[in-house]
This record gives sequence, C-alpha cells and structure tokens, in this order.
Amino acid sequence: MSEGWQKILSRAGGKPVAVLGGGRSGQAAGLLLRKKGLETILYDEDTGAGRAEFSVTGHELFVSSPGFRPDHPWVRRIEQAGKLLLGEISLAAQCWPGRLLAVTGTNGKSTLTEFLTALLQAAGKQATAVGNIGLPFAEVAARETVSVNHWAVCEVSSFQAASLQGFHPEVVFWTNFAPDHLAWHGSEEAYFAAKWRLVQNTLAGGGRGYAGTSVLAALEKMNGRDRLPCALKLVEAESASAPTESLFARPPQNENYALAAAWWKEEGEEEEVLQKTAQNFLPLPHRLEFLGECGGIRFWDDSKATNFAAVEAALEGFADPVLWIGGGQDKGDCVAELVKRIYKKVKVAALLGETSSRLAKSFAETGVSVQECAGMDDAVRFCLSLADSGDHLILSPGFASQDQYQGFAARGKAFRGALANQLSNENYKRMNPPTPNHS
Repeated sequence: MSEGWQKILSRAGGKPVAVLGGGRSGQAAGLLLRKKGLETILYDEDTGAGRAEFSVTGHELFVSSPGFRPDHPWVRRIEQAGKLLLGEISLAAQCWPGRLLAVTGTNGKSTLTEFLTALLQAAGKQATAVGNIGLPFAEVAARETVSVNHWAVCEVSSFQAASLQGFHPEVVFWTNFAPDHLAWHGSEEAYFAAKWRLVQNTLAGGGRGYAGTSVLAALEKMNGRDRLPCALKLVEAESASAPTESLFARPPQNENYALAAAWWKEEGEEEEVLQKTAQNFLPLPHRLEFLGECGGIRFWDDSKATNFAAVEAALEGFADPVLWIGGGQDKGDCVAELVKRIYKKVKVAALLGETSSRLAKSFAETGVSVQECAGMDDAVRFCLSLADSGDHLILSPGFASQDQYQGFAARGKAFRGALANQLSNENYKRMNPPTPNHS
C-alpha cells in the first residue's frame, strides 16, 4: 500500500468520501474510491446527478472535479471545517502504481501530451494520455491491468494545478506562458501561481522539468529576482530540428518538439524513434486543422484557440492577412489588446458571441472589414462574400465557446457544418494539409 493511499484512508476516517461534481471527472473519482473499498456520496448542483444539498458533516475527505473554483461556497466550507479536499488528479496520482509525466502550459499542452504518449508507445512502452485532455486520470488508475511500468502522461490545466496535493510526477513539461483564464483565477499572478504549483510539486518529489523560454520571462515578471530552479531546464525552440515535413517543423509546434526531444535524449532513447514519430504525428482536431479548399480558398479549424496567444501563433504562420472568425465568451481579458496584436494579420473579421461588439469597436479605423454575426453560418457567409482566390479562412476565436456552444469541439463542428452549407460537395473536399509554414 502506497504512503499516499495510507494517508487517504487515514483521513477518510471510515466515513463516506464526498465527491463534488457529477461530470466525468467526478464519476471517475467515485469509481476509483469504490474500487479501493471506500463508500462515496456524490454532490452536484444539478439535482439530476447526486445530491444537491451539500453537507460537510458526515465526511472527513472530499474529492472535487476541476471545475470547482477556490472561492466556491462548498470549497470554502470544507476549508473552514479544516478537512482534506483533493482534486481528482491528486487522488489518482496517489493511487497510481506506474510512472507519471505532467504537461502544462497556456497553449500546446494537448499536442505535447499526445506526442509524448505516441513516443512512449512507439518505443514499446505502455502509455496513456490522461487529465485535461479528456480521459480522467482516476478512470485509468481504477483499471486492474495497470502495472508499475505503465506511463500516465497527464495534461494539467491551471484549474487542476491550483489545488494539487500529493501529485509528484517524475517530469513536468511547461510549454509556454501567456495570460489566460483571468476571470477564473482573478489575476495573471494567480494564474501563474497555479502553474508554478505544479513545478513545485514535481521538484519536491525529486522530479525534474523542461520549460519554454516564455516561462522564464513570466517568472522574472511575477517573482522579481527569482530564477528557474536547476532541475527545471529552459529549452529553446531552435535547440532541436524536427523532420522538415512534420507538424513540428515550424512555430509554434517546434517549441513542443524541442521540449520532448530534450527529455527523450536525456532518457537515452533512440533518436530514430523520435524523428519517425514526429514525422507521422497528425495535428489534433480543432488545433489549426486544415479542412479543405474551394475556389482557391483554404479553410482552417482552430477552434481550440481560446486565448490571445493561441490566435497570434496561428495567424503568424500565414504570409498574408486572413479571413478571421473570432470572438466568444469573455474570460476577463482586454479585448482591445487582442485587436491591437492581430489586426495587421486580418483582412476580414467576422465576430461572434458576447465579445463581438467590443471587438468590432476595437477594429474601427484599422482598415479591416468587420461584421458582427448572429451565428457561424452568418460568419462564414460574410467571409466568403469578401474572399479571393489564395485567401485563408480561419476560425481561431481567442475566447471560450460556452456563450454559444457546449465546448470548442462543438464550435469547430459548427464551423465545418457552415462550410458544408455554403459550398457545394463537388468543390469542398478533404485535402492533405500543406506544411505548417503556409503561404
């Protein structure tokens, strides 16, 4: 029995464990606890799942889904009672018998998580991508077939990182840093501190880390004269060369490749496996995904771009100004700042969601053709009405999607549907994507 699990048993005190949140993470946490022989009670504010009336009494241990903010009334009541609250990935880590990598960052963390998993699998090892990427860590930890040689590659969001306890990966990868999720965290400093907590947990457990260059700049800004710990190595994007025709050949994905390569080489693994895996690796859905071409116009789904840095990185790859579909749910960022950073890369702006009017106001006098659109069909129609052969039409919103859609995947699906509605099946066809340095 691991020391972490002994602590969990001790803190549970023979009482049912309270699980907060009836989504997939909460369900996975409950499954893992029951597999370990503990009784659970599910609490969810949606009365259709579990109990809606939350109670601190009768429980000594609580496990929460990542959506619970630190200032949520239930969380505050648990803290005031002096009881233990674990996040779902913290619970899973303390039950995990295998090896653990962690990936965080403002952008690129899902791609790096999948690439590291593919690398390990290509080298003949058992590996599973878990965490914020979609598959709850607890769900995999509950499997009876997991061995000590099984790698969990865990994508860690800032929400998950903010409350880590007993989560000590042997390696952490921090892709980059830019302000994001400010409405949730309250400030850029709090957002950075959540990411930094993951580094501290890793190093405290004897692990090491690899970070992109923007992390050092953020650390100096946030923590004054502090510097990167020796065990957290700074990796420049140019330090490794990916195969020329691969996803990782040019920015921004060369940064992810460099981080993976630095670790892979230090592990003494084969360079040929690294190169071949990179060559065959395909972009994840809705991450600057090439969809097709019609009349000389190319279409790109970058719905996963939910912050300013992601939009900048996407647009930087195009030689000429693009037809841009952007906007969405406000996350507390300065809308005018985004426009200031991207307007020279935009020919046409079709604006969606609750930030559309402020974006339109900020685009005034920039020379960009702008329209506030009621929905995705209107946005695509407007862009196509001003498109010329050789243009690129890209959905890269820069904001969250929940004001109009269930998530970024649903938003990307709506974009694809709008394209299909506007273009004939004969002309709108799937193509092999060009190199990342599209022109």
